[in-house]
Amino acid sequence: RHAGLALSDFPHLASEIRLLRGRLEVALSRHLVGVNVLLHGTPGTGKTELSAALAQAVGAPLFECLGVDEDCRDSLTPRARLAALRQAQRIARIASAGLILIDEAEDLFPTSWSDARQTPTKAAINECLDLNPTPTIWISNRTRHMDEAFLRRFDLVIHVPPLPAS
Repeated sequence: RHAGLALSDFPHLASEIRLLRGRLEVALSRHLVGVNVLLHGTPGTGKTELSAALAQAVGAPLFECLGVDEDCRDSLTPRARLAALRQAQRIARIASAGLILIDEAEDLFPTSWSDARQTPTKAAINECLDLNPTPTIWISNRTRHMDEAFLRRFDLVIHVPPLPAS
């Protein structure tokens, strides 16, 4: 995925971008395991573009883990998406020092109303967050339903407000 915007297009997030960029640079240079950042905010605030601009700024390719099957016809279940994410993380680790992007991540986190047959277990999500071999940027429109045990496993949790009119 290539950036359509630059980090300078996000002046309202300058301090957050310094933190994100620093964390991702260290994670990539030291090949750290279990590095995750969460960007959340309402749809259309530029979270995906910010992710692409961050990857470009740290000089790493950004591999997007899609939520649809190979033919882009059917949505993957949350369990299948988690399996695809894990596979993408392993492949990216072997191929290069890249970053993984998972959009619409809120679908992966189990809730009391989740279908247990289709949603990953809490243990599976925790393991993915703790042991992922490739730094991962998770994007979500909301975090209200996320268990605190998940949120505390993220290195950074950043709220992304709407882009400035300029």
